[in-house]
Amino acid sequence: MAQFDVYRVAGQAIPYVVDIQSDYLEAADTRVVIPLARLAAYKGKIFAPLNPIFDVDGTQVMLLTTQVATVPRRILKDRVSALARDRDRIVRAIDTLLLGA
Repeated sequence: MAQFDVYRVAGQAIPYVVDIQSDYLEAADTRVVIPLARLAAYKGKIFAPLNPIFDVDGTQVMLLTTQVATVPRRILKDRVSALARDRDRIVRAIDTLLLGA
């Protein structure tokens, strides 16, 4: 389990989550994740710095940064991708959420 790994979860509009928790906290029983919504199914307003768009498993998804959550690590079983190459965009979205920067 690594920071920025993407996991499949049950749901149509929210098919994936990205693990944003530091690898330093690998032993924790929970992980901090951000949902990735199917872009085609999303009906809300998109704010580019807060909601970057990615391709995961051939699907366009958007980071729902304001819905950051903690989940039990045991539910993160089906790793489908990694967004480590997009680290800067994800961190910028988190900074926007926390700092308005």
